[in-house]
Amino acid sequence: MRLGRLVVLAVLATVVWSDHGNATLVSGRYTFFVQGLTDISEPTNPPPVDPVFGSFDITYEVAPVWYSSESGITNFTSNFAVGSVGFCFEPNGELLGVGGIYNSPCTISGGSNDFALIIKHSVSYPEFSHFWFGQEGNNGLFRSATGWITFEPLPMPEPGTMILLSAGLLILASSLRRHGRGYNSSPPPTSLQIKSGKSAHIRRAF
Repeated sequence: MRLGRLVVLAVLATVVWSDHGNATLVSGRYTFFVQGLTDISEPTNPPPVDPVFGSFDITYEVAPVWYSSESGITNFTSNFAVGSVGFCFEPNGELLGVGGIYNSPCTISGGSNDFALIIKHSVSYPEFSHFWFGQEGNNGLFRSATGWITFEPLPMPEPGTMILLSAGLLILASSLRRHGRGYNSSPPPTSLQIKSGKSAHIRRAF
């Protein structure tokens, strides 16, 4: 049996932030490039795409606890197939994880059009960490720690938009709490662990 859902990193970061009450909103464009992908279960299995690269815009809150969201990312482009994209944020180390929501934000499944990418120090000094991805037609789960990211600032939303965005974040946080997702006050795990079958949450990489 192969390993399958996992996490990835590699991104390029552009960050602009402004204080909004007790919250800090970050808005930026990330560009990433990754090469040297290897199947973690079968090294002789060639990756369907290598190198991989892409870019996206993101606006997110620098929250005091780990959370994930299926919105906040726009203008995503890449040279590999993927559906909708979401993100996770971990305040310890300013870790930002971006990935497909085939299963849920920040998880990745081998054999599906999915990916996960992790950026460390995303607010203060974005750095590439590692990248994972899978593609339909190939059951492998591929990983690489060889890549780079770039940074390009984006203007913050207008005040009216900021109010709407903040209201949306509050509604999202409230909804996630009610459903037992997202803003979780429990301490995040500190090491990566593969779950049964083909899954591992990106939280495990934080």
